[in-house]
Amino acid sequence: MGGLLRRALAQSTLPPCLVVGLLLGASFCLAAPAHAQFSGALGIQSDYRFRGISLTSRQPVATLDLAYDHPSGFYAGGSAIVMNEDGPRALGFIEYAGFATPRIGRVSLDFGVDNQNLSEYADKRYPLNYSEVYAGIAGSHLSAHVYYSPNYFRRGVQTLYADVEASMKPADNWRLFGHLGTTAPIGRIAGRHQRYDLRVGVARQFGPLELQGAVTGASPAPPAPAPPERAAVVVGASWYF
Repeated sequence: MGGLLRRALAQSTLPPCLVVGLLLGASFCLAAPAHAQFSGALGIQSDYRFRGISLTSRQPVATLDLAYDHPSGFYAGGSAIVMNEDGPRALGFIEYAGFATPRIGRVSLDFGVDNQNLSEYADKRYPLNYSEVYAGIAGSHLSAHVYYSPNYFRRGVQTLYADVEASMKPADNWRLFGHLGTTAPIGRIAGRHQRYDLRVGVARQFGPLELQGAVTGASPAPPAPAPPERAAVVVGASWYF
């Protein structure tokens, strides 16, 4: 959701929806109402990809994104993802909170935490439930972040994830975007190797509606029990409010 729906979250044992509500409520209490900014989006996607890997076996999903930006630089928000598997079923939630500094030259510094509460749908569910901290820099068209998780997929599995994202508008209402990331385990972990993910796409704006299409994938294939992954075209639409 533009600069508003970036990453981040605070670790908590509370239900994800309640965490997001508390974060947004606390932000509202601190905010100057004339300048604070809330935003959101309803979306659909032909596949839900997490760092290049399909979590829905290439089945479509619906998403709800909410975000809040405070003039101080504090931001918070979250996403809910629903898929259709014998009826609507929650794929999971993502919550985040962070702080972006005022611009230093052409960039700002970005710090935060996020939490992933997702299920990976293969032959059966494999939960993707972990938290991470991150730091990075963000400019008008380019940003880069590094993430650290002490319990990636399971307790004691430490990983670093680094990514670079680019976005540009070649013409009115058109947007080109790209993402390159890499996941690297820390220490010797059997079956875990460095992995790369890539996403390149285009979006067209029609007022509050945006249509997107992107080619995305990951290499090498993720470790078992996930199925082999191939690059794919993912299309979607988002209605911003």
